[in-house]
Amino acid sequence: MDKKNICLILFVALFASLLLFGCKNSLLKSEKEEDNQQIEQENVAENKGENDKQNEENVSDQINSEKINYSEIYAPVLNEYRNFTKDQKAGNMNDDKYAEEPWGYMNAMLSAVKNCSYGYAFKDLNGNGKDEMIILTKDFKDDAGHYNDGAYFINAIYSLVDNKPKLLEAFHYKSHCYIGKDGFIYIHDTDSLSTHTYEKCVISSDGTVIKPIETIISGFYDDETGEMGGRPKEDSSGEVVLTYYKSTENDEPVEINEQKFDKIVKEMPLFNEESVLNFIELK
Repeated sequence: MDKKNICLILFVALFASLLLFGCKNSLLKSEKEEDNQQIEQENVAENKGENDKQNEENVSDQINSEKINYSEIYAPVLNEYRNFTKDQKAGNMNDDKYAEEPWGYMNAMLSAVKNCSYGYAFKDLNGNGKDEMIILTKDFKDDAGHYNDGAYFINAIYSLVDNKPKLLEAFHYKSHCYIGKDGFIYIHDTDSLSTHTYEKCVISSDGTVIKPIETIISGFYDDETGEMGGRPKEDSSGEVVLTYYKSTENDEPVEINEQKFDKIVKEMPLFNEESVLNFIELK
C-alpha cells in the first residue's frame, strides 16, 4: 500500500473519531440539560408547594384571629366584674369574697366613690395578635370631691395564656398605670415616704408578664441598706435631700440629676386618653 493511501485511511479514521466524540458530547450535554431542567421544575414545584402552604397558614391564622370573640374568652373575668360592681353599688362587699386581686384593690379604692362608670377595653399591647383586656373605671367622684372627668383609671390588665385569661397586674390609688400612644405601658408607684418609681414597660411575647425596660426613681437613699426608702435626709440648711436614679433592662442603676429626672417624667403619658383605649361600658 502506497503512502498516499495510508494517509487517506488515517485521515478518514481521525474524522470518524472526532465525529463520534462530538456526537457523544452533544448527547451528554443534552442529557445534562434535561436533568437540570427536571431539577429546576422540581424546585419550582416544591417552592410553590411551600408558598401555597404558607399562604394557607397565613389565611388560617387571619381567619382564626378574626373569629376570636374576646368577650367570650374573657367571660369568666367579666362575670366576676359584673358581680363585683353589683355588690359594690349595693354595699354588699365581702372582704373574703373579694380578697383576690384586682377586686381587693378596686374595693379599697372605690369604697369612697359616689358614682363611676365601669368598663373595659381590648387592645393588643404586645403585638402577638391577641388582645389583652384592660379593666377600666372613669368619671368617678369621691368623698373629698375629687372628680375624674373622662380620664380612664386602669384597674387591671389581663392577657391570654393558653387561651385562658391571666391577671398580669392590678393597680390601686398608689399604683397608676397608663398606656401611651407609643404602645408602651407606663406605671407610676409611690409610697408614704415620697419615693416615686416610674417604669416604662412591655408585655412579654408569650403574655405571661409585664416587664420594665426603663425605670427611674426619686426618693430617699438609705445608706445602711443601699436601697431607696428609709428616713428622709437633710442637708446642712435643713433641705430634704432626694436622690434620683435611672436604670434600663440590662444596666445597673445610675444616679441622675433632678433636671434629667423631671425631663423624663414630663415625656411620660400620665393620663389615659380616650383615643388610645376604646372604653366599652360593662353591662
